[in-house]
Amino acid sequence: MPPPRRQPPPPPGESKTGLVVALVIFVLLTLISGGLAYMFYSETAAAVAKAAEADKKLAEMKTLRDQQALRRILLAKMVGLTPVDQDTTDFSSLRQDAKTFDPELSRLAGDLTKRGVQWNPAEEKPTVSLLEMIDKLNTENTNVKTNFQNASTEFASTTASLTGSADQAKAGQTAAQIKQKEANAEELKAKAAKDQQLTEALNTIQTQREQFATLNKSKESSDIDYQKQLAALKKTIEQKDTQIRKANAELDLKREDILATDRPKGKITRVANRDGLAWINIGSADFARPNLTFSILAPSSTGQGAGKRERKGALEIVKVLSDKLSQARIIDVTNPLQDPILEGDLLFNPAWDPSQKMRVAIAGHIDMNGDRLDDTPELVRSLEKMGIQVDAWLDLREGTIKGEGVSAGTNYLILGDLPQSEAGLGGTAIGEREKKVGELRDKVQEMKEAGARGGVPVVQWRPFLKMMGMTPPRNALPPDFTPPGTVKAMPSGGEKSSDKPADEKPATEKPPRKGAKKADTKKDDAKKDDEDKKDDKKDDKKDEGK
Repeated sequence: MPPPRRQPPPPPGESKTGLVVALVIFVLLTLISGGLAYMFYSETAAAVAKAAEADKKLAEMKTLRDQQALRRILLAKMVGLTPVDQDTTDFSSLRQDAKTFDPELSRLAGDLTKRGVQWNPAEEKPTVSLLEMIDKLNTENTNVKTNFQNASTEFASTTASLTGSADQAKAGQTAAQIKQKEANAEELKAKAAKDQQLTEALNTIQTQREQFATLNKSKESSDIDYQKQLAALKKTIEQKDTQIRKANAELDLKREDILATDRPKGKITRVANRDGLAWINIGSADFARPNLTFSILAPSSTGQGAGKRERKGALEIVKVLSDKLSQARIIDVTNPLQDPILEGDLLFNPAWDPSQKMRVAIAGHIDMNGDRLDDTPELVRSLEKMGIQVDAWLDLREGTIKGEGVSAGTNYLILGDLPQSEAGLGGTAIGEREKKVGELRDKVQEMKEAGARGGVPVVQWRPFLKMMGMTPPRNALPPDFTPPGTVKAMPSGGEKSSDKPADEKPATEKPPRKGAKKADTKKDDAKKDDEDKKDDKKDDKKDEGK
């Protein structure tokens, strides 16, 4: 019997180590992200709670301040002091609050009614003030002294007329003495009563003065405490705003680069660099139209996609010739000598697609020409001319969001510069400037949150417009966010801004010398192109940093 044949060994099992490592990393990243999010939002909730508590305390202190101010003004009216303009204005405002006014008036009226001071609601003042009572008492005292003098005169006259008869004189003298005693007694009684009233009035005035001083001292202390608390809260809010801006900047940097994922929309079929013209394989069949712009990138070695991710230049369609042919004008060349525009170069525009209508939204300050003024309306018109739908954009002049709004159908949210300070808001009060800047920041944040809910990618405006073929200004001054109707801030050491185009030469520039060598001209052009390329790279880095 032959021996049994040996079976081949089973194949080795596949290794799952890579899958396990990937799962572990995913779980760790999820836990870390959740922890950071919880810490961030817990701090924000605490800041909101502190702000609410501060608002409550502020309301209580304002109520106490109003009560004290009302009490002081009513006391001044009761005494009869001449009111100042501010007291008259404050009293008109506080009079509307019946909950504070009526109890305070009742309390003061109850104390002063005992002393003959009544409140007249029709004239909003007492019928007789304390100072008027004092003047009245002084007048009555003067009248008593006058009556006493008159009685003395009459007594002397009576005595002289009765000297002819002893009995009559004696009777007259007795009668005169009686009258004198009565007059003296009446005078003493009236004087004692007036002295008593005067003493009571002086005591009332002294008491009211002491209460007034106490109220003033309490008000000053309350105002100091309020200012300290307000300054502390303002500092806390500024710190939180700084943290939020840093977090938003870090999130923007982590977003996927649209230039690395966009596909070419066409290519250059023929080029005439000397004339600044090119012909592209995009035409009426692709719904092309004049004013449509593209960025130009070199193709890769395989012919698919873009090779180097450096932009060679940009062009703008001027005439649609056929279904797959258009004539374009070259509007920008990064390096015309070392890297000129060539046939076969690829065309990119992430906001345009021949197969569908692209939709974008714009939030922030967009400066297209470097004059530090907002050009968002001009950008909206340019995009609509290209056939790109603008779902929403922030009108910085009115402080409102125009359009239908950011939604899940929006392809990109173009983020402009954020107003970070009050600079450039000349002609407006400081409080109004802070309010204006805060409202505009809230509008930008509102559009970003709407985009986040719809999963809309957020891109910075400079690299996005540059990839579309719309060249932003080079070395543009930072935006100072000047609203309409205000005086435009001049940059330190700079000249007045001109309405001339940026590429227009100044009147003092001398024409080139006749007979200048072409080699010198080429060297100057190459040097200028290198400087422009460095400036563009610096601008791109600044935009990425935002």
